[in-house]
Amino acid sequence: MTKHLGVASDHAGLDLKRFLVAELEKRSVAVRDFGTTTDESCDYPDFAHAVAHAIEGGEIARAIRYWYAEQA
Repeated sequence: MTKHLGVASDHAGLDLKRFLVAELEKRSVAVRDFGTTTDESCDYPDFAHAVAHAIEGGEIARAIRYWYAEQA
């Protein structure tokens, strides 16, 4: 059984996540997208928790999470 690579981002990382998913799929990497899927403002912990639960539950083996943190 092939386990998927989990991916997740907040709204600020959505474009990078979409690019990354496309590149991984070109390389035949099984990807499971945990969100977000829109550019509406959202909180990254919602998606980070979903990825963590999937790893803990054995649904995925690894994950890439991305969110943008603006620094002052």
